[in-house]
Amino acid sequence: MLNRVLGSNRISTLAVICLSLANSCLAGGAAWDDPIMATPQTPDDSGWCINGTHPFILTDDWTSQVNGNLKGLQFWGSWMNGTAGQIDSFHLRMFSNNPGSLHDWPSALLWETVIPIANVAVLTIDPTAIHGWHQPYQESYTDDDYSQYFQYIVQLAQEQWFEVGCGVEYWLSVSAYVSGDGDPQWGWLSTALQAGDASMAAENTPFNWLRLAVPPAVYDYIPGNADGSGWVDMSDLVYLSDFLSTGGPPPPYTVPGVDPPFYAGADANSDCEVDGADLEFIQLMFDGGGYTMGCYLYPSRFFGDSLDLSFVVTGESQVCCKGAGRGDFACDGDDVIDISDLVAFVDWMFNSGPGPCCVEEWNINGSYGCMVDCEAECDIDIADLVYLVDWMFNSGPAPAPCP
Repeated sequence: MLNRVLGSNRISTLAVICLSLANSCLAGGAAWDDPIMATPQTPDDSGWCINGTHPFILTDDWTSQVNGNLKGLQFWGSWMNGTAGQIDSFHLRMFSNNPGSLHDWPSALLWETVIPIANVAVLTIDPTAIHGWHQPYQESYTDDDYSQYFQYIVQLAQEQWFEVGCGVEYWLSVSAYVSGDGDPQWGWLSTALQAGDASMAAENTPFNWLRLAVPPAVYDYIPGNADGSGWVDMSDLVYLSDFLSTGGPPPPYTVPGVDPPFYAGADANSDCEVDGADLEFIQLMFDGGGYTMGCYLYPSRFFGDSLDLSFVVTGESQVCCKGAGRGDFACDGDDVIDISDLVAFVDWMFNSGPGPCCVEEWNINGSYGCMVDCEAECDIDIADLVYLVDWMFNSGPAPAPCP
């Protein structure tokens, strides 16, 4: 609800600055005229490139800080070992959010489009740092892979725009269709800014999402989950006991490339061995006396630091303040501020007159950017009236520009 004196600023300073001054927040030297719709996740030169070559699909969450249409986006990526192929197109998708007890997940598919590379602006970036390479579904990584990476700038045609709601969490996914000799692999570069939940990967559809963590936490097991069910319960105790004592079926998960097989999910006590001590530890866990992080030689992705991806979403915010500056209190649509505007403000503030037709226009001193407030609150108070009177009659500062 809009009141004469309204709520406090709950948006971070960074978000306000980036939403107001979009071009100054972008990395890679590319400017954009449209407003930024969420906190930019800029690339980490010494981060990780995660394989996003079709059929692999990568996704990361973001929360819109405006109402409006998503009209474009930017993201950053590179090639494994620097061996470049030809990107034919990018498959872009947007999912709704599914709140989870530990992590949020992508849910329903809301929007998708395939963008030919001819419709993508590509900029080359040559940093001094070197990033790593990560293959999620092979549980493998290379610390120092390559330095050069690329910025991909997509401007959507109007029929491809995606309408977003302020304060709503979405998941953006990218998958690259690639061609070329030698099976070239393209990856999406990570960001150092950990915003929201960890990014995720899937291999083709249906989407069976895999949480991504910063290497070396790449191994796909839950410590203590001997039977591979996805959670630790008493059945793991029975399963592991059967395996150790009677030669029953082995735990389903083994660390890739390790011989003899190492059943990491059965290593409940984190000593990197599977034996009777793990049975005792699982029992201890159920008695409230144990907690496991898994084998330190093969860290589980479930307990690793979140790995987030680099991207910026841009679009068209629904901002009604369109003139050179704020102050159209009379809502007559002109750019001339006169006594009728002053009368309209006073009538609303003191006489219960008609409220603002456009809250951005009435926040004349620009003390709080209404554009980024998802609850449509705006800092309109006596200070705005004083500001207006001072400008009209005492040569005070001019009204703040429209956001």
